[in-house]
Amino acid sequence: MNILICDDDITCRLTAQINIERWVKEHSRNDQVILFDNGDSLLEYLEKQSADIIFLDIIMPLLSGMETAHIIRERSMDVKLVFLTSAPEFAVESYDVNAFGYLLKPVEYSKLSLVLDRFLTLQKEEAVHLTVRTAYGYKQLNLDNLECLEALGKKVVFHMFDGSKVETTGKFSDYEKMLTEDNRFFKIHRSYLVGLAHIDRFSSGEVVTSSGLHCPIARGLGSSFKEAYFSLISPSDK
Repeated sequence: MNILICDDDITCRLTAQINIERWVKEHSRNDQVILFDNGDSLLEYLEKQSADIIFLDIIMPLLSGMETAHIIRERSMDVKLVFLTSAPEFAVESYDVNAFGYLLKPVEYSKLSLVLDRFLTLQKEEAVHLTVRTAYGYKQLNLDNLECLEALGKKVVFHMFDGSKVETTGKFSDYEKMLTEDNRFFKIHRSYLVGLAHIDRFSSGEVVTSSGLHCPIARGLGSSFKEAYFSLISPSDK
């Protein structure tokens, strides 16, 4: 996962980094830790890259941590925000942006590790859900019920098992990375990503989902699609 730290104080920033990398090593993980010294550079990074959890200093010059958090929340409700502060009174304000928690400076390893442990547990529990932004607000989708993800112009359409559709203005690529890391899904075309458990039938050129949706298979992806499909559905039939 991507762990970001944003703090204008180099000492606090490096202390947080050392503690997080210690936790990563103790849990035998290969998480990436990326540092920022201001909110603007953090937001610029998030325009092109994703993050799982962000440790964010509240008091920073120019763009404060709270202002940065509000902008992040306008773009995504999924990333977890943990505020770093020397002023406990900011804890109440942090709930306005659905903060995952806050840590008092100087950050202690024991308390930071508890936050990361809790995040890891929650991440496993949320693995079957995805929160998307629609024209009517945020909506949580059960990924077990996702038949197909379709890029349609400037929209992304989630086709669900019951035949319903959920449209969002997010980028197809924003969801593609996360879903293709899950062996339940496979990208069969530049504009289509399918849920393997909801495939009714397929040929060399297309997939038909349980609800009757026809999705094309791009040339050259047929063999890798079949391998992924049989690996998940019936491993002994590969």
